[in-house]
Amino acid sequence: VLGLESLAGGSVPREMLPKKIVEKLRSGKWELMLINSEYSVASDAANAQLDALNAILKRYDSTGLLIITDDGAFAHRIMSPAHHVYKTYEVTLSDPLDAAGVAALEAGIRLADGTDCLPAKVKTFTCEGTPCAEIRIREGKYHQVKRMVAAVGSHVEHLHRTQIGRLRLDPALALGDCRPMTDAEVAAVLEDPAEEAEPQLP
Repeated sequence: VLGLESLAGGSVPREMLPKKIVEKLRSGKWELMLINSEYSVASDAANAQLDALNAILKRYDSTGLLIITDDGAFAHRIMSPAHHVYKTYEVTLSDPLDAAGVAALEAGIRLADGTDCLPAKVKTFTCEGTPCAEIRIREGKYHQVKRMVAAVGSHVEHLHRTQIGRLRLDPALALGDCRPMTDAEVAAVLEDPAEEAEPQLP
């Protein structure tokens, strides 16, 4: 979730946000937008308006679903663990998670710096022989998923956000592109994914 003044808990100067996004947010028509974020600055003309945002996102070394909003209350409901909104990530790993590692993450793990994490939901799988996992958390601590994985002896090679609540990343949304959210999507964000059928991993 990206507020106009914050990203992953860090300050983002308003002048660094693409003017097109700020204008749409302030127009009263696009209070919420979905973004399929990418690592690096887009180079093609169609995505030029997202160059500044992608430059910021590059610091966080992840891709996928992002919500941009100027609604502070809505952003708080998504980010606060008290509201139980799960964020789902698909991670590519250097080494597979063993049963003990999965159990530790699902029980709630303490990181190397003493930070306690709430229990996560973890499913392991492989993609073309590469160890991967789906990890769901309802917090948003700095580099939390990467630090959790490191605490159980593996390393995140790639982190991709696929879902917030019941809202999945729109497969029709091109990498680096954005669009307004529908009312149904806003409602889906605040619904518990535990109530839905098992997700179908790509």
